[in-house]
Amino acid sequence: MPNPYQTKNALIVLNIFSAMVAFYLGNSSEFPDWLTYWYMSEGLETGKFSSWFFLESYYPETIRTPGYPLFLLILRSISDSQLFIKVVQLLLYFATLLIAYKTLDKLSDSNILALCVFLFLTALNIQIPYYSGLISSESPSIFLTALFTYFITTKEKNLRNAIYLGLIGGLLFLMRPAFMLLPFCLLIYFIFIKRTAGKFILIHTLIFSFTLIPFSLWNLENHGVFKPTPIEGAASIAHMGYWNFKLPINYREDFQYNAAVIKDATNPISFSEEERVKYKEKYERDWLGLINSLQTHIKTDEVVAMKEMQLNNPGIFPIYNSKYTLLREQYLADLLVKEIKENPIYYLKTRIYTFFRVYYSGLNVKALKESPSLIVIFKSVYPFLITFFSIFIGLLIALIYYLKNRKKIDESFEILLMISLYYGAVSMPFAAQGRYTVPIHFCILIMLSIMSTKIPMLKRAEDETST
Repeated sequence: MPNPYQTKNALIVLNIFSAMVAFYLGNSSEFPDWLTYWYMSEGLETGKFSSWFFLESYYPETIRTPGYPLFLLILRSISDSQLFIKVVQLLLYFATLLIAYKTLDKLSDSNILALCVFLFLTALNIQIPYYSGLISSESPSIFLTALFTYFITTKEKNLRNAIYLGLIGGLLFLMRPAFMLLPFCLLIYFIFIKRTAGKFILIHTLIFSFTLIPFSLWNLENHGVFKPTPIEGAASIAHMGYWNFKLPINYREDFQYNAAVIKDATNPISFSEEERVKYKEKYERDWLGLINSLQTHIKTDEVVAMKEMQLNNPGIFPIYNSKYTLLREQYLADLLVKEIKENPIYYLKTRIYTFFRVYYSGLNVKALKESPSLIVIFKSVYPFLITFFSIFIGLLIALIYYLKNRKKIDESFEILLMISLYYGAVSMPFAAQGRYTVPIHFCILIMLSIMSTKIPMLKRAEDETST
């Protein structure tokens, strides 16, 4: 039998190799929103948080939090090279891997089998380091999620760690606003379910809540609303998430985010082409009616800026004045609520599918059909296969394992499972994207690694090797 410690070392080398391959693939690609982030960081350099900072009329940002643009600004103060930023993100990935490894080491009492299983799984899951090669907020979000998980599951629950945890959560929120409700879910879990660590979790939640204030005040000053999240996006993306299943395949809307409708091989919800054309007509009719009703809220001196955004757009989202944006969000929310009331069963089915769908990468049918080579097909199929079986199926296995053993399950396992399920739950209202849950992939791989020590065949092999 091979020495388990030699196996572990070999798997560490394999992880370094697979991360470098994933980094190369990411660096060879282009994240759709990279230019938006880049312009925001340039805007911050001039003292303006806006991707359109260079216009004569200043339009404060409406759709992003400043976390990743600030990250870019700090790195660009050292070097303006995108490659430099991506290399830093790759190093950040290795730091993330180390933190996740240390988390498992602590939770498994340094079980060599669990550690080897984890390293094997992380070497296969190249979608995690893939994001280090992109100008995208995923890389620091993955790091901060791993750091948050490490503190909440392994560290002593004292005042100092409560402060650290609250600050880490605040930074993570600025990268990924969807994180915002998790600290409050943990508060409910510890106080009302576990009835433990009350002081620790209260201080953590209080510190985290304070971190929400600066951006809320910025929104108040620039948009007239005290709001911790961007004033745009929630209703817009939820509205598109509803219609995404009904619109014609390959349809691309040009009303807001230029979102495309892609045929996913795993999508069980289908409509005929005739139905999709009718839905498209209704969707566009609603949007045109909305836009017409909002025209009075575009001031005369803003018309020139609006035309410039539309005609000379370098590839970033146009933004509008605060009143226009807030009203558009409200109108879209009202339209969505109306549709839900008229089609509750359809909405429920699509949301259940979305919950599960965000845990794995999709299979773009059109891309597969048009792929010119087996290598390109492999690049499309591999992310689906590895995320479907190790992340999606892994989460289901963890959930079943928990339900069967919940009376004797460790608190840390419960927290890992809760964090993993939370990300899927907060993604339910929106259009399904596998990248929404990439920050918690390490949580699921840690749970799988812990469960592997309970499999009789693997445990027996470990015992024989140790002997």
